[in-house]
Amino acid sequence: MANGSNDTGFIAGLIVGGLIGFATGIMLAPKSGEETRAQLWDSTGDVRERLDEVIETAQVRLDDMRDEASRISSRAREAVRQRVASTSTRPESADSSVEVHVEGVHVDTEDEKV
Repeated sequence: MANGSNDTGFIAGLIVGGLIGFATGIMLAPKSGEETRAQLWDSTGDVRERLDEVIETAQVRLDDMRDEASRISSRAREAVRQRVASTSTRPESADSSVEVHVEGVHVDTEDEKV
């Protein structure tokens, strides 16, 4: 039973130490808990606002890039169609590869024989 009294002393010391630490923290805290929470909420609000701005800017840029890619793709498809149509009237000995350059985009395709 000597072990039981040591456990009780340890638990009592743990409780007393915890209470002393809590009281010291309260007395030395520079701001009240309410003030600290308000400051944290305000600082996270600034971060959230900046994050919203970054997301909005990224969405606009992605939309612009998607639109530009669509325009380039449409031009390239049309150029390939025209090239294929013009090469289909050539003799069989004509080269079957088609190279198309549309505003800096290089597309290399093979003619489809109909």
